[in-house]
Amino acid sequence: MLTLITLLGLVRFVVRALSVSRPIVDVHLFRDRNLVVTSGMMLVFGLGLFVAIAVQPIMLERMLGYPAEAVGLVMAPRPLGSAFSMAVVARLISRLDLRWLVRSGMGLPATDSLIMSGYDPGISPTWVIWPSVLQGMGMGPCSCPCPLWPMAPWPGRCWPMSWAARPRCRRSLECFISSR
Repeated sequence: MLTLITLLGLVRFVVRALSVSRPIVDVHLFRDRNLVVTSGMMLVFGLGLFVAIAVQPIMLERMLGYPAEAVGLVMAPRPLGSAFSMAVVARLISRLDLRWLVRSGMGLPATDSLIMSGYDPGISPTWVIWPSVLQGMGMGPCSCPCPLWPMAPWPGRCWPMSWAARPRCRRSLECFISSR
């Protein structure tokens, strides 16, 4: 049912955007390959990251026997890593090639997943906290440059439309994928 509602909403959105003289989001922006690729990258990165975030508390409670309070304390440092990395990336974004930032942002959660694959029932909370901080640190290098990357060659008037289009597309695709 959710898939049907998502698809109908997406079709209605595209039809409306094509039939109005000044749409909120110009769907012709999606002809730009950079916008499509970076939106797809963020979709894949977001799905992978948020699936791990959703599954980890369940694993800690059910498989490793952590009480709910301990799970909350163990999961709490992840946003600190994210905030730190976003502050660092904000300073470096004009000095470094965006591709290197995105690669490092994809590499940190991959390292976290590799570490998480070795979890066993006797794992200490430290080995849960530090990989999740690494995972949070991957958010900054990916979520900051990816929206800027495709917009660099566009005129300034197109930027607000791109910012409006990206989350709508990502959320629609995430709803479609998660409803299956």
